[in-house]
Amino acid sequence: MRGDLARNAGSRMCLVLHRGQPAVHPWSQTCSIAYGAFIMAAGVFTRIAFVSIAVVAASSEAQVYYLPVEIPEHPDVNPVFFGESFGVDGNRIYVGGYGSDVQGEESPGGVYQFDADTLEYIQRYDPIVDPTGDTFGYSMEYYDGVLLVGAINAEMDSSFGRGAAYLINPFSGALLHTFDESVDAAFGSQFGVDVSINDVAIAIGAIGYNPGGAGRVFVYNAATNAFVIALGPDPTTPDTLYGFAVDHNDEYLVVSAPGSRNTNVQGAVYVYDFVTGVRLHRFTSPIPDLAGTGEFGTGMELVGDRLFVGAGPQAPGGVRGTVTVYDLPTGNIITTLSGSAGDDADAFGEAISADGSTLVVGAPQDRSFDGDPTGAVYIFDLDTYEMIDKVYPPAPTSDHVLFGRKVKVQDGRILTSSFDEILFDDRIQSAYVLREFCRPDLNFDGSVDFFDVSVFLSAFASGDPVADFTSDGEFDFFDVSAFLSAFGEGCP
Repeated sequence: MRGDLARNAGSRMCLVLHRGQPAVHPWSQTCSIAYGAFIMAAGVFTRIAFVSIAVVAASSEAQVYYLPVEIPEHPDVNPVFFGESFGVDGNRIYVGGYGSDVQGEESPGGVYQFDADTLEYIQRYDPIVDPTGDTFGYSMEYYDGVLLVGAINAEMDSSFGRGAAYLINPFSGALLHTFDESVDAAFGSQFGVDVSINDVAIAIGAIGYNPGGAGRVFVYNAATNAFVIALGPDPTTPDTLYGFAVDHNDEYLVVSAPGSRNTNVQGAVYVYDFVTGVRLHRFTSPIPDLAGTGEFGTGMELVGDRLFVGAGPQAPGGVRGTVTVYDLPTGNIITTLSGSAGDDADAFGEAISADGSTLVVGAPQDRSFDGDPTGAVYIFDLDTYEMIDKVYPPAPTSDHVLFGRKVKVQDGRILTSSFDEILFDDRIQSAYVLREFCRPDLNFDGSVDFFDVSVFLSAFASGDPVADFTSDGEFDFFDVSAFLSAFGEGCP
């Protein structure tokens, strides 16, 4: 009987809905596992069940996990740098892809709209008149019925590379307003490298702004689009790339100046009173081993009066990345988060996003499998900082790397991207929606039964990431215990 059940499971484990068609399990590296492996796995389960029964009632991972579903290819979607920025509006997803086209010819980039549930392509936005490598879609923010999109190489007044940002009606595609620098505009300013918008103000970063090239952030009135003020780094510091990340709410405006690891500038994050413009804090890395990496502030997210700052070193063998959480009224550190990839540099914190009760952190250099920087995305509870899940790319191989290099969570949707290949010196990328599933339902049939046990044991025996229930990159008794505990709890 056990062998028959295993064989039946073998015929079912690879049938999951992917782009509307049966396909291999999105985390499986192969679905050609012989039926004999299931019979062997079933025997293994018999032996370990008695050992594990005492821990079934122990605490386990959360009962939900997330599955990366790739946004399908479409002839009207340029895959070069696709997934560089994201926005979400209920049942619509906006994905920025700013690169040249696949024939190597320059194009302005674009923002693509998809149905959030079916992932069906809807339309493309590109209001730029002169389509010559403007990188439209490099940054993006959706807020209350409008899209604010950055284009760091936009040619404004024939000054190539000065940059611009565009306010767009996503329903009609109409261009509402164009922002560009009004003072000392120059080549290489990269105005629009990051953008932030709310009811009161619009903030736009320009990391190469002259004179000096230290960077600026330009603030505009959201009601009138009128220029208000330009902010810059403390001239007594070596801070550079000021404006790399910007965010604001009704109380605070925050700006990162991560510097460069090539110059050993440690990086800093500035916090201002949103109403008065007075600088309240200048944070630098609290971790000595990260102080000289020049990457503090590569990822940043403002949530109420808390600030999440990422420092994600990328050199193999280096210090793994961190996310430091600050209490802005006091300037004190609340906690520090890190990944589960050991001591190797994983770039944890290079990308951060938060919304509702969810915190998402990208670790695009995570090397949990085969030593390649396949990457990973961590999902945390925003209030408790408890890790809910660690999500790997659909097939963690050298063909899909830097998964988690960009992340976004908004309106209950989680998005990320990965780097797939080089074509005509351009980076072909894929974008994903992370969908929530009940954790022990490994064959996605809506029930928890022996077929899920078979899937787990086969994955465990082959070292498949789906069996890494503790999200530590290892396959051991703790994964078995966590699976059995989740299996015992069942699904909602």
